[in-house]
Order: sequence, then C-alpha cells, then structure tokens
Amino acid sequence: MSETGAAPPQAAAAGGRLPPTTYDAFLGGRFRLAQPRRGFRCGSDALLLAAAAPLPARLIVDLGAGPGAVGFAAAAACAAAAVVLVEREPAPLALCAESLRLAGNEGIAARITLVEGDVTAPVAGWRPAVATEAADVVLANPPFFDPARTQGSPDALRDRARRRGPEGLSPWVESAGRLLRPDGALVLIAPAERLAELLTALAAGFGGLLVYPIRAGPDAPATRVIVGGRKGSRAPLRLAAGLVTHDGPRYGAAAEAVLRHAARLPGFDL
Repeated sequence: MSETGAAPPQAAAAGGRLPPTTYDAFLGGRFRLAQPRRGFRCGSDALLLAAAAPLPARLIVDLGAGPGAVGFAAAAACAAAAVVLVEREPAPLALCAESLRLAGNEGIAARITLVEGDVTAPVAGWRPAVATEAADVVLANPPFFDPARTQGSPDALRDRARRRGPEGLSPWVESAGRLLRPDGALVLIAPAERLAELLTALAAGFGGLLVYPIRAGPDAPATRVIVGGRKGSRAPLRLAAGLVTHDGPRYGAAAEAVLRHAARLPGFDL
C-alpha cells in the first residue's frame, strides 16, 4: 500500500504549520502523500476505490478527500483526467496542498484542484466553485458508522471522518448527483454491513448498480463492498464476483496488482 519515508522539516500550509507528518509512497512510488503521523491515515480502501473509477474520464471528483489518497491515486491511474478533491476540514486540505508540492508528484499535481467544501452542504457554497453536471466520475468513502451505536474516536478529525451525521448517506449521494453529467458514474466504498443503507440512498437517482464484495480469503465473509451506479440509469442491479485480497498471509496476485502496480479493479465493469 504505502512506504513511509523520512519526514522533511514541517512546512507551513493553509495558514499554519502542518501536524507531525509522514511522507508515504503509494502505488509503487507513482505518487507520494503527506499524512498525519497519528490519526486518520490512508490505506487499501482508498486505493481499491480509486482503482474502481470507470475510465476513460475527463473529470473525476473525490468527495470527502481527507489527505487525498483516492484523488491522487485516480490521477496517477488516468493521465487524461482532471481531478477535484473536495474536503471541509482545514488540516486535511493543508496536507493535500503539501502533497501537491512534493517532489515526484509534478506529473499529477497540475491536474489536481483542491476545493474547500462540505459535502453535506449546497455545492454552490464550495470554494473555488465546482461546475455542476460536468463530472464523469465521483468517488467517495463517506462516514458510515452510526454515532448512536459506535464509540467515538479520541482523535476528533478521525471521528468526524468515520461517523456519519443524522442525515445518513443521502447528502453524499445528492451532492454526487449534482456534480455528475447524465450517465456519469458514482462509486463508493463502505463496510459490508452498510450495504442495505447504501443501496437505499442510491435508489433515488442512480441505476445499473454494481455491488463488488471485498474479502480477505476465499471462504471469508466480505468486510467491504464497493458499489457503483450510473446517474439516471434504469439498468438492473448486478452482483460481481469481487476481489479476494489475500493468499494466505500475503496479498494475492490480483490485489498486489491493484495496490502496488495501479491495475484496475478486476471485474468492476460499470
């Protein structure tokens, strides 16, 4: 997934100094990412989601970008795409800005735009403005834990990134619908136990849904699902074979290709 390198001196970003930060290589060194040394860090979920983005695409939007792994991975995988990272929290935006300046990221930095915006608020309030009905693909790893049923994290930023508000996932789907062109693709990743909620939220404006389970082993239950749909489609729901990530204690060949070598997610045909 990532290889952690030595941290250079902390740089000022977004009006202040960065928190204690690591500088990590992803996708076999195709890009580097500034991440908080403690708290919310990016892992395999982000790379799996980016690998599911239908290509080709001219404009990809990453909603709730955090430190930016999904958007940076999507930009690395699609050299023709402009990528917009939407995030409401100042600290992750500062980390994204730092990543844009890192050596080795020059090839993708010119195609990435940072936007300060709350996904659950009207798109018109985001800055800089993002065009509506223009995106080919929207990617999101939304907060999915019910705050009434899960214990909060002592890290406030991580807690807000993991626990959804009382409005559920609907605002995320609605924002994606405003951004996407007709027949544009929305792709989300969530814990498998949130599948019913996810399908309900998508039913209002999306069809042709594809459910893609992620399992650690061939006999293991799915722990994650990637679900994609097309705006305005009336095609039926499909269930994919999904991905088995491990062969014994190590990543299997298919997962290794995705997580280390920027391969597309096998069988995710949206």
